Amino acid sequence: HFILLFLVLFLGFGGLAYVSFGMQKYEFHTLSMTFETLFEMMLGSLPRSGDSAKKSWTHDPLLVIFVTSFNFLVFFVMLNFIIAIIVESYLSTKRRLEDLLTEQEIVQDVVSSLRAIVKRVVYRWPTHRRLIEGLQSSESDCVNLQILAELFPSCDARAIEALLSHYFEFRFLRPE
Repeated sequence: HFILLFLVLFLGFGGLAYVSFGMQKYEFHTLSMTFETLFEMMLGSLPRSGDSAKKSWTHDPLLVIFVTSFNFLVFFVMLNFIIAIIVESYLSTKRRLEDLLTEQEIVQDVVSSLRAIVKRVVYRWPTHRRLIEGLQSSESDCVNLQILAELFPSCDARAIEALLSHYFEFRFLRPE
């Protein structure tokens, strides 16, 4: 959309400048010179014509209106349009990150890891490797107190309940 709008503005102003000022001003004498002048104006320079003050672009009211409106539209409208594209892209990315259930902040991740380590020591939970191996060997797709008690008979019921409640704190691990 940005390129389309830019081309419409640039070609429209180019045609208007060529038709309106092509016979009077050297910068608009040909279409290629007109577009070159408009490109230079877009980058911040102003038309150079006029050996004397009388022939300068500032003495032609129509050219002053043209230069002012071109600079205003190209700068402000196009800048606004490109900023809108960037902001929309940013918001879209932000929304996708917010919807990502496993995404947490680093502080939350560190605190959660430390809590898991302390709980593992206090409740004598199996190591992560044993837990993963046990769950992979299980034929059930669902994990509950009974299945964990069968997989890890050395853990008491209180430890298994604490293990389940710890992992169910994570929204993405909760049963639907």
